[in-house]
Order: sequence, then structure tokens, then C-alpha cells
Amino acid sequence: PVSYYENANEKFNLHQVAPLEIRYYENYYYLIAVNLNDNALRTFRIDQIHRFKIDGMVNTANEEPVLFDKKTLESQTSIKKLFKESMGIFPYNTIDANMYEIQIKFIDWAASYMKRLKYHHSQKIVEENKNENYIIISIQLRLIHEKNKGEDVLKRNKALAFLLGRFGNFARIEGVKQI
Repeated sequence: PVSYYENANEKFNLHQVAPLEIRYYENYYYLIAVNLNDNALRTFRIDQIHRFKIDGMVNTANEEPVLFDKKTLESQTSIKKLFKESMGIFPYNTIDANMYEIQIKFIDWAASYMKRLKYHHSQKIVEENKNENYIIISIQLRLIHEKNKGEDVLKRNKALAFLLGRFGNFARIEGVKQI
């Protein structure tokens, strides 16, 4: 079980999970695990884990031991595919989100920065203008479905919002196309 501090309600909650991966993102380590009560993927920032105990788990309904196979859980959760189509630690599934090609313009120092660093395997430079000091990159990510027509793209993908927020006025979305 994992005892985890939930910032939203400022209390510790106990989670019965099967660990699948440790990921590093934006200077923090995260445990990616399957909640054994509902088979949902959960993400836990490791420095927020209050207590982590590896032990045998028992199904409270029938007192049977809870066993899991990592390969089976990876297959059932499609974790590899989810993270391939996401950025950072925020995966979106195919039911909640569609794939999009997103073009982002970076100017001045942000252009130089993004030219050197690759944030996602699909990231590629589609335009570069050295005289005006900008680049436009293309990236393929899942965006959750719009709640309202014309909803801001950054409200539909946390990791993309986080990335662009780092650059302020030096980055903006130029185009979004469903693929």
C-alpha cells in the first residue's frame, strides 16, 4: 500500500496499488501504478508519498491474496501507448481524448531553447526563421474532448499547458489539427 499526501484535500490517503514505472518529469520522480480497487492508472509524486510499504495484499471482500502480473497490467492499461501519445506524466486514454498535431511558435530565447531540447518523441521543427529568430515545432499529443466549442487547447492537456507556461509570451499555439 501507498500512503500518499493529497494536496487537494490536505490529508493522507491509503492506496492499494501495483507499481508499474518510475518516471522523472520536471525535476520530480513519479510512481505510475495501477489502483487495485478499480484498475485505474494513478500517478504519485514520490516526495509526497508518506509511507510506502511493500507487502502482500488481501482482497477485503473475500480475504483472498491479491496477486498481479506486471506484464498483464501493462497490457490491460496500455501504459506504453498512453505515455507514447502523452507528454510527461499526464496520460490521456482514447475514450477521453483524440490525437492532434499541434504547431507551436517559439520566439527569441525560447526558439533557441526548444531547438536544442526534445520534449516529445514526435517533436519536429517545421519552420525556422533565423532573421526573425523563431521556430515552429509540430508535436502530436492527445487533447481531451472539448467541453465547450472553441475551448482553449491548453485547458485540454495539462502537460502542454505546463510546458508553454514556462515560456510566457515567447510561445504560442499556431495551429491544431485532429489526426
